[in-house]
This record gives sequence, C-alpha cells and structure tokens, in this order.
Amino acid sequence: MLGGVTHLTLTNSYNPLDVFRTVDQIRFGHNVHFAMTRNVEDEYWIETAQVRVWLSFFDECRRRGEPVRLRVHPREALQSYQALQRAYKSVLRLDGQDLTFQSWLERIGILVGFNSTTFFEAVAAGKPAISLDGLLGQRLAEHRDDFPTSRYPILEYVAQPDSWEALFDVVQHVRS
Repeated sequence: MLGGVTHLTLTNSYNPLDVFRTVDQIRFGHNVHFAMTRNVEDEYWIETAQVRVWLSFFDECRRRGEPVRLRVHPREALQSYQALQRAYKSVLRLDGQDLTFQSWLERIGILVGFNSTTFFEAVAAGKPAISLDGLLGQRLAEHRDDFPTSRYPILEYVAQPDSWEALFDVVQHVRS
C-alpha cells in the first residue's frame, strides 16, 4: 500500500486565524528559503501547487485501483480531508492518524510525499520513498531563490519521478 504524508500547514491549518492575520504573523523572516521579495506568497503558491498534485495523484490511484493510506501533518485540520475521503473512498484511507509515525510507516509499503523530513525516517527504516516534487512542474523555480539547492540531501535516496507513468513504474519496480 502507498502511504502519503502531507504538509499543508498554511492552506489547511487548524490555526483559526484568518488569512490577513496569518500572513501578518509570518511575513517577516518566515521560511527564508523562499524568495525574500515574495516570501509568503511563494509559500502559499507552493502549497496550492502541492494540493493540485495530490488531487492528481488520488485521481491516478483511483484510475489504477491503487490504495493510499494518507497521514496528515499534525498541524493540519484533519476534518478538511473528510470531503476528500468521500470523493476517493475507493482508494483513500485516513486511519492511523493516532499511531506513532514509526507504527504507521510499518503498515505501508512505499512512502509518497513532497520534500519532507519523513523521508529520513523512511530511508532509515528501509522503506522506499517517492518524492512528488518532480510533478510540480518548472514554475517552482520561480518561487525559490535557491531551488533546487535547498532540497534535502536525503533526496539522493528517494525516487523523484517527473510523470505519473514514471511514478507507477517505480511502484511496480519496488513490488517486483
């Protein structure tokens, strides 16, 4: 089973602040990896682009009958995923949120996500991992001053497909 990990803490936060107060709270010095002239806008753009890729990923999984167990970031609003779970009920499972990450990781076959520290844990546990970063498209470079140098070195040990066919080829290769 594929296991997905999300990190949409701006666009899907349990934080009750409205967008004005959220941006005001983070606009100075937050996430300096993003372009300093567009800091907050870039972070919102990248998370929105990740949502687009996640939706396409779930579409592909449904089309292929590939089950996914999704684990949301602890700072995300889990109830926001209820509509998503209904839409993808044939393949998407949200169970296991109460498990430790290590226990959840043991239940999946391949970890799927974006440039995440969870890749360190997966690789250390001997679990294959796939980064969805390559599916964001070329526009990502416009939103980071240091792209791709800011990427984690662990990505050398993580598959980074640039198409859905390539991603599911990795899945098939791991399974065989």
